Amino acid sequence: MVKIKYLFIILIFFFGNTTAQTTKILFIGNSYTAYNNLPNLVYSMALANGDTIITNSYTPGGYTFEQHSTDSTTQARIYSQQWDYVVLQEQSQRPSFSPAQVAADVYPYASALDSMIHDNNACSETVFYMTWGRKNGDANNCAAYPPVCTYEGMQQRLRESYMEMALQNNSTVSPVGAAFSYVRSLNPAFDLYFPDESHPSIYGSYLAACVFYATIFHKTPVGNSFISTISQQDAAFLQNAAHAVVIDSLSTWYQYGNIPYASFDYTVNNNTVQFTNTSLNATSYNWTFHDGTLSQSANPTFIYPQPGVYYLNLLASTTCKFHNLYDSVMVGSTGLTPQPENCNMFFDNSSQNLTLDCEMNLVEQMTVYDLQGRKVKSFSLTGENTLQVLNFSDLTTGIYLVKTEGNGTVQTFRIAITPLTR
Repeated sequence: MVKIKYLFIILIFFFGNTTAQTTKILFIGNSYTAYNNLPNLVYSMALANGDTIITNSYTPGGYTFEQHSTDSTTQARIYSQQWDYVVLQEQSQRPSFSPAQVAADVYPYASALDSMIHDNNACSETVFYMTWGRKNGDANNCAAYPPVCTYEGMQQRLRESYMEMALQNNSTVSPVGAAFSYVRSLNPAFDLYFPDESHPSIYGSYLAACVFYATIFHKTPVGNSFISTISQQDAAFLQNAAHAVVIDSLSTWYQYGNIPYASFDYTVNNNTVQFTNTSLNATSYNWTFHDGTLSQSANPTFIYPQPGVYYLNLLASTTCKFHNLYDSVMVGSTGLTPQPENCNMFFDNSSQNLTLDCEMNLVEQMTVYDLQGRKVKSFSLTGENTLQVLNFSDLTTGIYLVKTEGNGTVQTFRIAITPLTR
């Protein structure tokens, strides 16, 4: 069997209409959540993409998990609704302290809050809000604990502590701090901070909203029409950064939690396709193939009538939540090379933008041909090619060949811009 790993660009029209569901999210934290009204930013981003949510929050300045765990208002908010997700954000410095101090001052109260959340609703998912290191480290605590003297050291400890909280409580992580680190590495001049070098600027809060939207809805924020008060260019940059951190690494942030995520790989032998389920956290699976055939097998085999592009739906579920994946398979040998290593490519259906995140000079030139070998589009790419956005909206429905050249290598991919046929 030959493993198929081609890049597909698919314009999908879903089967019928799906019933909109309302997602209820509670934010428990402090000023890091309150600045720029993060819950409202998440609400607006979801609304712009057709997702209906209800949010509420309780965010007294400087509050810790310890204070929240005994606060009557916190408890009242938790028990006020059957929340789908409850976001927990600790005081900004505490999780960055020494492992022994965090074990004593943070973890017990994170668990106490998590217990309340599940006492109220067994199907609620606790989402730990990984915050960010201060812009230039924590000067106030530098002498007592040197790792926090720098941004990098503080950020590393925050990441370690929030991941440990997720592990201890079988919960999910929203990696906002990791997204801050990613943006800082790409563009150090991009200021995510308020002038106090601690709280988020509107750019930092918008990035956080993108991360939360991707984490909770497992959908890319790329192409979302809600841009708050920032420029379209800056919004696109932050949307792509959130996609790169969250969507490209969902197995990291979901690994200890209970949010199902549907995904699969497949191999092809003539017209027979063997599916390998790579979904996360699901306990049951329902496949619907292009001709209406159903399967509840984790790893079904399907025989297609002839070579071509075929669409399918995979529903991955738990007793509490589900995730629907509409995707496609390419049946029939194409003789094309796979996507290059150290280069991620993804496509947003709503905008028909192809985004490349490649190492330096891996793709310097991209040329698009139709199946008659005629050149229909080309792009000249230079530099590190990080988060290049290329638009394909001028291409009509059909199959195209894409040739990439760079770093002494030439590779070819097949892309399909194809409406769904019933």
